Amino acid sequence: MHLNATGGRPLAIAAGVSFALAGAKLALGLLSGSLTLLASAADSFADAAMSTLNAWGYRWARSPADADHPFGHGKLEGVLSVGQGMLLLGILASLVVGSLLGLAEARPLPKVDLAVAGLVGGALVSALLTFSLHKASQQDDSLLIQADAAHYRLDFLSALVAVTGLLAAGYFSLPWLDPLLCLVLAGIMVPDCLRLLRQGGAILLDEALPDEEQARVREVLDHLDLSFHGLRTRRSGPLSFVEVHVTLNPNTPLGDAHQLVQAIAADLREVISGEARVLVHPDAAGFADSIDEALEEEPHAH
Repeated sequence: MHLNATGGRPLAIAAGVSFALAGAKLALGLLSGSLTLLASAADSFADAAMSTLNAWGYRWARSPADADHPFGHGKLEGVLSVGQGMLLLGILASLVVGSLLGLAEARPLPKVDLAVAGLVGGALVSALLTFSLHKASQQDDSLLIQADAAHYRLDFLSALVAVTGLLAAGYFSLPWLDPLLCLVLAGIMVPDCLRLLRQGGAILLDEALPDEEQARVREVLDHLDLSFHGLRTRRSGPLSFVEVHVTLNPNTPLGDAHQLVQAIAADLREVISGEARVLVHPDAAGFADSIDEALEEEPHAH
């Protein structure tokens, strides 16, 4: 199965642009002495590194299943998402320490004009990257593209907050406002890190598909003149997996049973977002059925 891989190009472009932006922010941050701009530069370097990893992981996660990976490579998206969340948390911790030291040392007021110029330029670039990646995510429901778009959207919003604060610090001569803003920006980024950890962990731990998708699956099954049980769903990167057991008359010819479960599987694939692998297992009524583990749900009978 060859999966849609149109999102690789936007991720690669985002990585190249972010490296250039991070270098510019670092230079201006050192020249201006602004901790806020240096924090933004560190975030941009992290974004560039993550976009590079995402571009590689995006393509690898969509490579066809092989003998060593019969279920595909989709869980790589979960691994990278968790890794990005942990990396960002580490960066945030270093920013918090630097900001607290800046407050304790009473750093002088930075060169506001240079710092603001760097942040405004970065905000414009982040806005363009956010738009590009959001558009790509509408065509490809990839956690990696969504994560990248979230990073750059956060960069844009953070830059607006930082510009406002730096202008206020320069106008009112409040040098402590710069490291304080760095702390605020770190706090703004925490929920995004936790979201990445949560979504990546959901893939790695085989969490069930979202409630709305499960509801659509059950709606299809409820319309069958058959009982079903053992419904299991999960997502692995770009692929969704659905497994369900349906109970048939034990006298149903094998060919008819095969055609029936294939038709049910096709109907289920129609209501699942993106690519899906669906396994409908026929059980004979009146015969014991052993599945790996009984789920906490009652069998659905008609």
